[in-house]
Amino acid sequence: MKKFKKLIAVALAVILSLSVMSVVAFASTTDSLKRTADGTWLYMENGEHNAYYTGLVKYYDTWYYVENGVLNWNYTGLTKYYDTWYYVENSVLNWNKNGLYNYYGNEWCYLTNSQIDTYYTGLVNYYGTWYYVEEGFLNWDYCSLTNYYGTYYGVVNGVLDWNFSGVLRYGTTLYYVRNGVLDWNYKGKAMYCTGKTYTFRNGAAIDYDGYVADAAQALALMKYYEAKAGNTVTLVEAEGMPDDAYNGVAVKVKIRSNDGSEEYYTAITGKNFQQNTHLTGIMENEGDGYLYVIVVAGNYNEENSVVLSNDAILAYLDGMDSFTLLNPISVY
Repeated sequence: MKKFKKLIAVALAVILSLSVMSVVAFASTTDSLKRTADGTWLYMENGEHNAYYTGLVKYYDTWYYVENGVLNWNYTGLTKYYDTWYYVENSVLNWNKNGLYNYYGNEWCYLTNSQIDTYYTGLVNYYGTWYYVEEGFLNWDYCSLTNYYGTYYGVVNGVLDWNFSGVLRYGTTLYYVRNGVLDWNYKGKAMYCTGKTYTFRNGAAIDYDGYVADAAQALALMKYYEAKAGNTVTLVEAEGMPDDAYNGVAVKVKIRSNDGSEEYYTAITGKNFQQNTHLTGIMENEGDGYLYVIVVAGNYNEENSVVLSNDAILAYLDGMDSFTLLNPISVY
């Protein structure tokens, strides 16, 4: 097994080991609260005080937050109950909380009726500034377009930037944004964050292919790790995977080791603007998104895939000045 394939297999095994579900206790319909002589409210389970339970408890049609078996009147924040996160204010579930909520450090979530709305992706106005929310959470890494009531806006680092004029990637295409809004009339040349200049017609680049760019980045990643082991990498074929929307690329390579043996494998990758601390990947430049290796397989083919030009991939690779490794794996 060659170097990169082995390293990725180990990394994925670690991810699986981190995915073990935790055991969570839930209040049953027979559980309730009991007030003691000193005014403390205790969580009772089957008639006995349960000092280990932390979560929501329903008492006379009101939901309260219990911490280690005691009602904590000072708690304001989020709590998880049966896979849903709720907003609690002074220990009482507040059903009227809506909008962005700063729940930890610089982490924000989007609440609808006091629940994190994981179904919502789009813009949210907060004190006059528009932020980009992705599946219920503010995504500070997002640098792309978003459609809001029929208009495409440019989001930079999670914020709709009305002063931004330049190029952003959306799917596998580059678009030109003027003052925070996609300019469908733009015609000319403009530089992308990777330092490369492209030609635009009707607001979109006519000489850029996101599949090719991502395949080249994936190839650069494989070459980097295999070179550490003294192996050479030859591109065999690559394909883009639309899946109705952009879903990554599959890059098949031939690895030749010093002893003359050869092996073929395919790296399947996905690109987005959301950091993942477990997957190994590559980033060509800030603002271009993160390309992560999802799995390494022997062969791969998808029915609706887009066959890519090897020459185009290699040409893009030759023009890459530098790149950053994401969650690099030790090769020593």
